[in-house]
Amino acid sequence: MSVEEATDLIKSVDVNGDGVLQIEEFCELMATPGSLTLLPRPAASAEERLARFRSEATAIKASSPVKALFEKIAAHDPTVVKVGLNMGELGAGTTALNMEFRAWTPTRRAAALALLVGNPHITDLNLAGTGLTDRCARALEAVLGAPGCCIEVLNLERNHLSEPGLLPILDGIKSNAVLRQLQLTGQNNGPLTTSVEVAIAQMLDSGGATAIVKLSPPMRNPNERRRVEAALSRNMELQRKKRLSAQQAAAAAA
Repeated sequence: MSVEEATDLIKSVDVNGDGVLQIEEFCELMATPGSLTLLPRPAASAEERLARFRSEATAIKASSPVKALFEKIAAHDPTVVKVGLNMGELGAGTTALNMEFRAWTPTRRAAALALLVGNPHITDLNLAGTGLTDRCARALEAVLGAPGCCIEVLNLERNHLSEPGLLPILDGIKSNAVLRQLQLTGQNNGPLTTSVEVAIAQMLDSGGATAIVKLSPPMRNPNERRRVEAALSRNMELQRKKRLSAQQAAAAAA
C-alpha cells in the first residue's frame, strides 16, 4: 500500500477528522462490509475529480496512451464513445493499454474511472481483465449512478471484484435507465455470492435498471434465476414498446 492509499484509508475511517479512531468509528468500521477495501466516493465536482487524477498521474510519462485517453474522457471528447481497456483492444496481439492500466495503483485507477462521471458520449465501457478490485467500486458506482450516464454496455468480466465491491456497483446501476448489458462472469474471487445474486434479483424485480436485457453469468440460485429471467423479459418488452413508440412519433413528425 502506498502512502497515498494509506492516507485515503485513514480518512475514510476517521469520520470526524480528528486523527484519532474513536470507539464509535471503530464499531462502525467493523459493522460495515468493505470499509477497509473500498476507496471513498469520488469528489462531487468535475474539477476536483480531474485534479485528483492529475495528482495521481504525476509520475506517468507524457507519452502514455492511457493517460491521454482519460484526459480526452475528462474533456468530453465526442470522438471517445467506447473505452476499451481489455486485452487486445489496440488490435490482435496488442496489449499495451491493458498492461499499463493493470500496472496502475488502485487509487490511480479509481481516479481515472471517476472521470467518466457525467460523460455524455461514452456508451461502451470494457474493463474485462484489467485487474479491478473492490477498491475501485465506489468510482464505478458514481459513474453508473450519475444523471445522464450514457453507458449501454459494461463488461467487468475476469477481475477481482467480490461482494463488498459488487454491491455498491449494483446500487449505482439501480437508477440507471440506459445500461442494456452487464457482464460479471469469471471473477477471480469465485462465483457471485448468494447476497450478490439476491441484490441483482431485487434490483431488477423492483423495477430498477429497466434497460438491462442481457446479464451474465446466469444466477445459480433457482429462485433468483427465475426472478432475473422474468425481469429481463419485462425489460425486453419495455424496450420494444419504447422503440415502437419512437418509430411512430418519427413517422407522425414526417
